[in-house]
Amino acid sequence: MFDFAKFSEIPEYKSIKYTYKYLPYEHRWGVYEDNAQISSIDKLDPDKIETTGIITKDIEIIEDFKKFMLRPEFLLDNFDVPNDPSELADVYEALFVGSVLYKVACRNPEADPDDAWPQIDRALKWLRSTDFYTAPASSRFHDSFEGGLCYHSIKVAARAVELMSSYKFNNKDKVGDTVFCALVHDWCKIGLYESFMKNVKNEQTGVWEKEKAYRYRGESFMNLGHGVSSMFLISKFFRLSIEEASAIRWHMGAYRTDANEFNELQTSNENFMLVHLIQFADQLSLVKY
Repeated sequence: MFDFAKFSEIPEYKSIKYTYKYLPYEHRWGVYEDNAQISSIDKLDPDKIETTGIITKDIEIIEDFKKFMLRPEFLLDNFDVPNDPSELADVYEALFVGSVLYKVACRNPEADPDDAWPQIDRALKWLRSTDFYTAPASSRFHDSFEGGLCYHSIKVAARAVELMSSYKFNNKDKVGDTVFCALVHDWCKIGLYESFMKNVKNEQTGVWEKEKAYRYRGESFMNLGHGVSSMFLISKFFRLSIEEASAIRWHMGAYRTDANEFNELQTSNENFMLVHLIQFADQLSLVKY
């Protein structure tokens, strides 16, 4: 899990001279000064940039970018879905932190994103008090295993960032919002399932064996509806934009929408990039190809 004690080792945002925004369509980081793009830089290894004939300012940018690479925001375009279950919580929390800090930086150029650390700390302390990191993502459909909910959330975030490289979803200022919404869209499943042991016949030996499975606990501790429950929980810690709220509310698309709500869903799809993006990323996370 994210080690807040090591926060002092992360370069302070205000110590970094330039502003860096991820350019999904280019798979590069844009370099900004006074809110104007002045350059771009390779997202992974600035040391590979040819330095022969490079001007002093470019060298300064490279050195500054190396400091930025140590911050959680840099992880937003440079992460994989862990195969090792023991790594899920660490990756999830690092991405969560990075997405919040990136959001703050993009929304107000004058703000210091590091001021958001107390909010982040409160949110993650609450999350750790729940079964989020051990819960399945479903009882028997997708990712129905211990830790499946956390795994699914990271997978949706990864698919969402991939989608941002397409023309319609390309928006350098929305990478933080996108990863954030992907990571919290299924908080409604916290406390929703319980484990039990079921009898399963071993096809090789013919012997009946006990196997861990999951089922609904019964009535949810909230009865606000699928997307609304997630939206309610995250709004206890962070103020959501209307686009973020809509993306979380409608992330199931038509699957969890009554006929009398189709107009609101369609209007949200037409007006907010994140709404369609999170829907598509959620569905892509489940494909087997």
